[in-house]
Amino acid sequence: MAEQGATPEDGQASLLSAPSAELDATARRALEALKVDVSTHLDDLLEKVQDISPSELIAALFELEMLGLVKQLPGKNFVKVW
Repeated sequence: MAEQGATPEDGQASLLSAPSAELDATARRALEALKVDVSTHLDDLLEKVQDISPSELIAALFELEMLGLVKQLPGKNFVKVW
């Protein structure tokens, strides 16, 4: 039985507006390094967040992409989505 006043959109809104406090440190740093209107190549992103391994960064970017906070563009370029 569904709660009164709850709509299916409520769940989606909470995912899209996930506060950075719920993200792990790697995902938070990756998100902070990206810009909204400027795509950043994976190699450039690795240079910005130097103490994170490539596999950790890729996993964090995937998590951010699934949350709808980051979009991957062709050529391993990433952009922040707002």
